[in-house]
Amino acid sequence: MASILLLAITIVDILAAILFFFPFPGDFMLAVAILLLGKGIWSVISSLNAGFYYDVFGLIDFMGAIVLLIMNFGTPLDFAWMFGALIGAKAVWATLSSI
Repeated sequence: MASILLLAITIVDILAAILFFFPFPGDFMLAVAILLLGKGIWSVISSLNAGFYYDVFGLIDFMGAIVLLIMNFGTPLDFAWMFGALIGAKAVWATLSSI
C-alpha cells in the first residue's frame, strides 16, 4: 500500500514538473496544482506536528502549487522553470529512494 501511495505522489510531482516547462492552462493543470497544494499543506502540517520544523520538500510543493495556480490563470512567470526543476529532482529522488 505504501509503495502505491508513493507512486501516486511521485506521479503528481512528475506531472507538475512537466507543466512548469510546458504549461497549458485548463482543468488538468488546475487539478495538478490543487493536488500539489494539498500534498504540500499535508506535508508541512504533519512535519510540524512531528516536531520537524524544516520541511523543505513540503514548502517546495506548496510554493510550486501557488506558482502553478498563478500560471493557470494566465500570468507567465520567468522563474517557473526553477520550480519545475526542483519538483522534478524531488520526484527522481523519491523514486530512487523507494527502490
